[in-house]
Amino acid sequence: MPSADEIANAYGASGGKAQTEYVKGIDANTDAMDRAKSDMAESNYASGVATAAANRTRQKALADVSQEEWKKAAKDKASRLSSGIAGAKEKQRKGYAPIRDALSGLELPDKTTDPYSNVDNILKKVISAERKAAGKE
Repeated sequence: MPSADEIANAYGASGGKAQTEYVKGIDANTDAMDRAKSDMAESNYASGVATAAANRTRQKALADVSQEEWKKAAKDKASRLSSGIAGAKEKQRKGYAPIRDALSGLELPDKTTDPYSNVDNILKKVISAERKAAGKE
């Protein structure tokens, strides 16, 4: 039986192979999005979330995690941000372009000294334009 250190070392070294196998699995899949968008998937998701909330699964899982452990784990993952953001550049451009276009053509009244009027006449107009352009209204 391998020692705990040998098992941990083998696990740590398996990342490259795991990534390769993961990508192979993605490439071999032909219907993931159809299944994910199905009524059954939505029902299963709702049921799972309701069960997890009722059982306080998230809260129980976090019970033994300290603030310092959370910080360390979060910081260890921070290096993924740069490549993830760079890789999402075109998706961001595509998603934000209609919002940018809507805002650039938006005519707004002059600001007044009444903050509540400004919210009603300017801010709400901006939010409405953004939501319409994003397809949320």
